[in-house]
Amino acid sequence: TLSAPVPFSLVCFRYAPAGMRDEDADAHNVRILAAVNATGRVYLSHTKLHGRAVLRLSIGNILTQREHVELAWKELLAAV
Repeated sequence: TLSAPVPFSLVCFRYAPAGMRDEDADAHNVRILAAVNATGRVYLSHTKLHGRAVLRLSIGNILTQREHVELAWKELLAAV
Protein backbone atom coordinates (compact mmCIF):
# COMPACT_ATOMS: atom_id res chain seq x y z
CA THR A 1 0.00 0.00 0.00
CA LEU A 2 1.41 3.38 -0.99
CA SER A 3 1.70 5.38 2.25
CA ALA A 4 2.55 8.91 1.08
CA PRO A 5 2.59 11.00 -2.11
CA VAL A 6 5.62 10.44 -4.35
CA PRO A 7 6.65 13.86 -5.70
CA PHE A 8 10.33 12.89 -5.83
CA SER A 9 12.36 9.68 -5.75
CA LEU A 10 11.40 8.42 -2.27
CA VAL A 11 8.60 5.88 -2.21
CA CYS A 12 6.94 5.10 1.15
CA PHE A 13 4.88 1.93 1.33
CA ARG A 14 3.91 -0.92 3.62
CA TYR A 15 2.70 -4.47 3.41
CA ALA A 16 -0.81 -4.42 4.88
CA PRO A 17 -3.11 -7.08 3.45
CA ALA A 18 -6.81 -6.91 4.21
CA GLY A 19 -7.65 -8.50 7.52
CA MET A 20 -4.18 -8.11 9.04
CA ARG A 21 -4.12 -6.08 12.25
CA ASP A 22 -2.03 -2.90 12.05
CA GLU A 23 0.28 -4.13 14.81
CA ASP A 24 0.89 -7.39 12.99
CA ALA A 25 1.51 -5.54 9.73
CA ASP A 26 4.03 -3.29 11.53
CA ALA A 27 5.95 -6.32 12.78
CA HIS A 28 5.80 -7.97 9.36
CA ASN A 29 7.15 -4.83 7.67
CA VAL A 30 10.09 -4.79 10.09
CA ARG A 31 10.81 -8.42 9.12
CA ILE A 32 10.55 -7.55 5.41
CA LEU A 33 13.04 -4.70 5.91
CA ALA A 34 15.50 -7.00 7.68
CA ALA A 35 15.16 -9.76 5.08
CA VAL A 36 15.62 -7.45 2.09
CA ASN A 37 18.57 -5.61 3.61
CA ALA A 38 20.20 -8.91 4.63
CA THR A 39 20.52 -9.88 0.96
CA GLY A 40 23.02 -7.07 0.44
CA ARG A 41 21.56 -6.46 -3.02
CA VAL A 42 18.96 -3.87 -2.07
CA TYR A 43 18.77 -1.51 0.89
CA LEU A 44 15.57 -0.06 2.26
CA SER A 45 15.10 2.39 5.08
CA HIS A 46 12.08 2.82 7.31
CA THR A 47 10.07 5.34 9.26
CA LYS A 48 6.70 5.70 10.92
CA LEU A 49 3.83 7.53 9.26
CA HIS A 50 0.65 8.06 11.24
CA GLY A 51 2.08 5.72 13.88
CA ARG A 52 2.55 2.81 11.48
CA ALA A 53 5.78 1.18 10.25
CA VAL A 54 6.54 2.16 6.67
CA LEU A 55 9.28 0.99 4.30
CA ARG A 56 11.12 3.49 2.15
CA LEU A 57 12.83 2.97 -1.20
CA SER A 58 14.83 5.83 -2.65
CA ILE A 59 15.47 5.76 -6.37
CA GLY A 60 17.67 8.80 -6.72
CA ASN A 61 21.01 7.77 -8.14
CA ILE A 62 21.47 8.88 -11.74
CA LEU A 63 22.93 5.45 -12.53
CA THR A 64 19.78 3.63 -11.40
CA GLN A 65 18.39 1.47 -14.17
CA ARG A 66 15.05 -0.30 -14.56
CA GLU A 67 16.78 -3.57 -13.64
CA HIS A 68 17.67 -2.12 -10.22
CA VAL A 69 14.05 -1.28 -9.48
CA GLU A 70 12.98 -4.72 -10.73
CA LEU A 71 15.55 -6.31 -8.40
CA ALA A 72 14.14 -4.34 -5.47
CA TRP A 73 10.64 -5.53 -6.35
CA LYS A 74 11.85 -9.14 -6.62
CA GLU A 75 13.54 -8.96 -3.22
CA LEU A 76 10.42 -7.41 -1.67
CA LEU A 77 8.19 -10.15 -3.06
CA ALA A 78 10.57 -12.83 -1.80
CA ALA A 79 10.52 -11.30 1.69
CA VAL A 80 6.73 -11.08 1.95
